[in-house]
Amino acid sequence: MKYKLLFFLATLVFGSIFLFAQDLTKADLKYLCSNQTISGLSPQKTIYDNLKANCNTSTLSSRLDLYIVKIKSGTKFTFTITPNEKIDFDFVSWLNPNLENVGLGDRGSSNNPHPLGIYSIGLELNKRNYCDDSGATSSGKVKYYDVVPGDIILIAVDRWEQIESDYSISFGGDAILDCSFNGNNYSACENNNEGEFNLTNIKKDILLKRPSNYTGKFYLDKNDATENNSNTINGTYFTVNKSESPKTIYLLLLNELNILARIEEITLNITEKLNFTPINLSYCAYSSTPTSINLLESIPASLPNKENFKFRFFKSKTDAETNQNEITNYTTYNASSNQIYIRTENLNDSECYTIQEFKIENKTTEITITDIINFCESLEPSGFIDLTELKTKVPGFNDYKLVYYESMKNIQNNISINNPESYKYTTTNGNIYIKATKNNECPVIFTITYKVNTVPTLDLKPLYLKCKGESITIDLSKYKGEIIIQGPHKLIDFNVFEINQPGKYSATITTEFDCTYQYTFTVEDNIAPILKTITITKDKVIFTVRHPHESELLFSMDKINWQTSKEFTLSALETSFTIYAKISNCIFELYHFENFVISNFFSPNNDGKNDTWKIKFPKNIEDYSVSIFDRFGKTIKTINSPSEIIWDGKLNGQNLPSDTYWYRIDLKENFESSPLRILSGNILLKR
Repeated sequence: MKYKLLFFLATLVFGSIFLFAQDLTKADLKYLCSNQTISGLSPQKTIYDNLKANCNTSTLSSRLDLYIVKIKSGTKFTFTITPNEKIDFDFVSWLNPNLENVGLGDRGSSNNPHPLGIYSIGLELNKRNYCDDSGATSSGKVKYYDVVPGDIILIAVDRWEQIESDYSISFGGDAILDCSFNGNNYSACENNNEGEFNLTNIKKDILLKRPSNYTGKFYLDKNDATENNSNTINGTYFTVNKSESPKTIYLLLLNELNILARIEEITLNITEKLNFTPINLSYCAYSSTPTSINLLESIPASLPNKENFKFRFFKSKTDAETNQNEITNYTTYNASSNQIYIRTENLNDSECYTIQEFKIENKTTEITITDIINFCESLEPSGFIDLTELKTKVPGFNDYKLVYYESMKNIQNNISINNPESYKYTTTNGNIYIKATKNNECPVIFTITYKVNTVPTLDLKPLYLKCKGESITIDLSKYKGEIIIQGPHKLIDFNVFEINQPGKYSATITTEFDCTYQYTFTVEDNIAPILKTITITKDKVIFTVRHPHESELLFSMDKINWQTSKEFTLSALETSFTIYAKISNCIFELYHFENFVISNFFSPNNDGKNDTWKIKFPKNIEDYSVSIFDRFGKTIKTINSPSEIIWDGKLNGQNLPSDTYWYRIDLKENFESSPLRILSGNILLKR
């Protein structure tokens, strides 16, 4: 076998680039599950040219058959490969290999069979070596495998020589091969508690991974499949009830010789659909205000197995069915649509879904009061209205809390009117918004258009002064509505009233919008002003007065010419004058001045001339005291106001002698700050 050595030398030169690892395509693997002798056709060229055992110096040729067996039971496994012709066959085998990265085999034989004439190769129980090296003159048999159930063994059968030859392969040891291979899982979406499976498609899918000349039959029972009997599953479609899921069926695979190659265990799972009734969602919003809501709240919290499903949200049913235009911000969704569709997908199969719909409803009620509401402006203070009067315009909400706002935006920003009982309006026509709330319910929003009826103009003074004993006339005829006076009065014309008694009065008017206003006023009798001070010089008089309505006083010295000034000019000829004060046509004498003469001589002789000494004071002197003394200072007589000032020249009824006597006069004038004046002089008494 010189050519094997040459191949080995070539490998030394060029093989350093190989890692002796190769990925095996499952379709190239032949599965064996019978312990009988199996006949194989002459191996043909494949793509695998880098397979070898860890003790071989050369690789197998690419004319290969690849077999997979699985251990069902037993502890020792052997096999024998026998060519039909006397030609050189080699093999390599692997225990539990990685089929996607097959490395060096742990058993193998690349011997030269011709010297010994022994052409069978394989594993034997009495062998101790693991492989025969390239070109070795040996039996071609190496050590068996110690196995446990579930072990997988890969066998590569190599037709080293180019001469065609079929072969057989048989198995030994106490190991029994397992024909069943699991790992085939298929799912069908639930429909009316059932799932329908296309067996034709399942078989096609499995055979794509097996040799192309394999055929297969479906069975419900594994034993039936093993026996290859007639109890097959017929038809293209196979139905599984939800209560049966997962259900196992079996696919018997036969090789090109119609020999049992393997039994595929197939698990049929029904992918559950989740049918439920979503929860309709509601929110509270005003007008077009965007409101963020969590669409996941539409999923009932008690929904079973919901962790096995994906919930997707859409605005239309078509989008949900085609899985397009998904709502991605479903936890902070701005409620722009009142109808939402849920596509509920099984996490194991996104095409197994149900579609449910739910509603999103704005529970905030907005009501517009169509009638214009008339307000009566408050009389005092003016410019205010009482918004709480609107309670009567929203009947049925007595047990609701009412909050007042100037605009819808203020409702959104929660800026309410602080004192609705006394609202300072800025326009006589506008809107007021009322938010009525109760417990945790969405509010009811009322929009009310109002008009303010301002306080009418009434020419009514708060105080009227009249002369005592007289009446006054109050003319309110400019106001065209009815005026009602409370208090004693006489109606002498339309809204013209005569009042003759002092006191508190009220005038009540009612406007065309039933706004009632009551004005109060007072009627008083004028009181005389009080003279506080007066200064009289040779050419003028200056004075001050005290009166509750001093600013309304007028002054005159002739009752004809009136002035507000408290100063008059005097002429040199005036020996007396009177100052008058007037208010509301009531005239009072404020001050009267007269010059008076004190005689310094009298003769009490009963001749009817100058028989007594007397003084007559003018009206402006209201307090006085007169004392008469002799030359020695003895008090002869004292006269106090308001007694008449007269002396007859006697003391205790006895005539006093002719002599000079002295007098002292203390006097005060009749105004508030009048100073004490003292006059003194002498009197000549002559008999």
